This record gives sequence, C-alpha cells and structure tokens, in this order.
Amino acid sequence: RPRRRVGEEELGSLNYYELLGLDPLGVGADEEAIKRAYHKALLVHHPDKRGTDAVFLAVQKAFEVLSREETRRAYDSTNEFDESIPSGREAEEAGFDFFAVYGPVFRSNARFATRLPVPELGAAGSSEAEVEAFYDYWAGFESWRDFGLEAREHDVEQAEDRFEKRWMAKENDKLAKKRKKEEYQRIATLVERARQNDPRLRAFADA
Repeated sequence: RPRRRVGEEELGSLNYYELLGLDPLGVGADEEAIKRAYHKALLVHHPDKRGTDAVFLAVQKAFEVLSREETRRAYDSTNEFDESIPSGREAEEAGFDFFAVYGPVFRSNARFATRLPVPELGAAGSSEAEVEAFYDYWAGFESWRDFGLEAREHDVEQAEDRFEKRWMAKENDKLAKKRKKEEYQRIATLVERARQNDPRLRAFADA
C-alpha cells in the first residue's frame, strides 16, 4: 500500500504494523514484506525528507520488534486482542444463539494455536464425534502466546549492576509466567462455559 506521512500526534494511536504501512494485525506480513515496508517508511520519515525525529525513531523501533520472530510473537500476543469471554449466563437471555456467541470467541483465540488446523465450533447438525473432537482439542489447547513484552515491569537496561539486572530479569520472567498461567485458565473457563451451554451436548445426553 502507498506510504503516507505519519504525524507525531498519531503515534499514540498507531501500532507497529500501521507505522510501517502494513495491515494492523500483520496479516500477510512475512519477513520480506516487513523489510520492504520498513525501507519505504524510512524514506518517507527520514528527518532529511522533512520527517520528525520522533516518528523516525518510532519507525525504527517498530522494525526492531517486528523483524525478530521472538519479539514479534511477544508483540502479536497483545496487539489488538480482546481477551473477554462469554459470561456463561447467556442462555438466560431471550434469543440466545450459542454459535453466534461462542463461535467468534473460539476463532479469535485460535490465532495463537500451535497445533494446526484448529477445529471449528461447528453447527447444530454436527455429529457427536465432531463435537467431542472439538472440545478435546480445546481442552488440550497449546498457545504460542508470549507475554515477554507485556511483562517487562522492570527495564533491565536501567539496572545499576549485573546483580540488579539479574533480579529484574527474574521478576519480569516471573510475571510473564503468571500471565501465561492466567491465559490457560481463561481458555479453560471458555471451554467449560461453552460445554455448559452447548445445546448439542444436551441433545446427545438426552438421546
């Protein structure tokens, strides 16, 4: 897509992909696409081309994060993702549509799956075997989601000595592991609530 000049006032509202002129969620942005977008952005935002230092530095930071698989995954783990899940009490509401409520949530979380393909929730006519296969998959869901960037409570580069740096790194790692544990608990709760509200499971039990 064509590059446009980004103003400093926009920095707070644009993510790293958008700064480079890419899809906001990074769809289709492989390593080469990111490199090409970065070089184009440098040409547009270089201070010698009437760009500002703040935007130029932001573009460099965006490339620094997105050009490495480890840091990109950590960034993608929190980039524009809605962690909310259904309350489990939707069945009490008039006109409740199980598939319309739970289907999009499972599809959204599937972006972090390490095991592919990810089975779909299916439809009212899905077989018992298909439904059980779906829940078996999500009961053992494995996520590549990385909380390393989000959990940087301490800036190790600001440490006064190697002992403080080591302590900071340990604290950050501890927080990242805590967030990962919470992530798996969130998925487990989603699966449990879906099972409780799935009309197919009730039909299979009554058959």
